[in-house]
Amino acid sequence: CCPCCCIALRIARNATEKERHRFHPAGWTAVPDRTKCVGCKKCAEGHNGCPVEAISFGEDGKVRINQEKCVGCGRCIAICLRDAIVNTSDESAVVLNRKIAEYTKAVVDGLSEIQPAYISVTYGAAGSTPGHTLAIAEAVAKEGVTPLCHLTCVQSTKEHVTRVLADMKAAGMENVLALRGDLPQGFDLASADYRYASELIAEIRERGDFCIGGACYPEIHPESENQKEDIKFLKEKVDAGCDFLTTQMFFDNNLLYNFLYKISEAGIKVPIIQGCWPL
Repeated sequence: CCPCCCIALRIARNATEKERHRFHPAGWTAVPDRTKCVGCKKCAEGHNGCPVEAISFGEDGKVRINQEKCVGCGRCIAICLRDAIVNTSDESAVVLNRKIAEYTKAVVDGLSEIQPAYISVTYGAAGSTPGHTLAIAEAVAKEGVTPLCHLTCVQSTKEHVTRVLADMKAAGMENVLALRGDLPQGFDLASADYRYASELIAEIRERGDFCIGGACYPEIHPESENQKEDIKFLKEKVDAGCDFLTTQMFFDNNLLYNFLYKISEAGIKVPIIQGCWPL
């Protein structure tokens, strides 16, 4: 999950309900399970808190979600380590899938003039909405454009990843962008089934069914101490089975050229897709 959507949602805090739901038009929302909530408030506070301020806490300290404000972005679901918030839809699956198809068609039609080679379909925060990722990817494919499905693993179990990959294969998906995903505050990475994207890539490669993409960072991964270390880990990712890499956004072409030279020297020869944001 990248921060772009949440930044947009923070800007839209004072928008009308109809305007806010333009960000998630299909109509899914977050619902609390107050029997599991321990009142830690991580879902509401700090950088990872609710971007539209839909979360509050009752006198008993348990979580409450204002459904009029909630846009179903999934961030609170990703942050909660006790499964005290779940994802649901206020509409039937038939209506939901129809809306996804209609929305996707409108997006693809809007991009038709530039004839994209593929359309990247992101994953819900920490894998909170894998079904929607696949539904959108299928809708993209039906419009005649190749979909690239994102898959994050940081809070996923191996069983969950196995199910998601099986669903992707059954739906005819061929391309996966394998990512670790952002670390929630307080998350114990050492006990996770997946600690690094390279572990997910290796597991997907063992299946032999997908073209696998990975992420790279011309301006250095924020958790790396230096670029040399960053490129070392990138090489491990490629050696695990990456077919191509796509860069994080960068704002200086010279940094990209320098980065491409250094990774080539390190023996990384897979294709690199530059991450650009047209303005």
